[in-house]
Amino acid sequence: MQSNDTKGDTTQKPTEFFESIGDKVEGLASATNGAAAAAAAGDEDDYRPVEEVESLCMNCGKNGMTRLLLTAIPYFREVVIMSFACEHCNTRNNEIQAAGTVQAKGTHYELRLTSLADLGRQVVKSDTAVVKAC
Repeated sequence: MQSNDTKGDTTQKPTEFFESIGDKVEGLASATNGAAAAAAAGDEDDYRPVEEVESLCMNCGKNGMTRLLLTAIPYFREVVIMSFACEHCNTRNNEIQAAGTVQAKGTHYELRLTSLADLGRQVVKSDTAVVKAC
């Protein structure tokens, strides 16, 4: 008799609450070629294309490409994600700026780093957030 059970990979990947920003931008960037596809899928309200703007590279003085994406971070606010890349000198810059209104009520989060592994994360903070060493 043969068993249908596979005993190879039994590890489970933890479920993520939010799609990573990079994955979201990749998905939206591929959809910018067909705005009609989003309309056909019924996601007209959620469709936010990646805007591409040619802009001056502050490193070499030639033109590079800035990509802008307006998106909402759950439980935070709307933000503009900006990514600049210059193909001439390979300069890259990524930045997030607040776009929406400040929430009516604030919250207090505290993160204590106890090991070097704790630094392996991305943090999105507001303009008024404070990072300090204790």
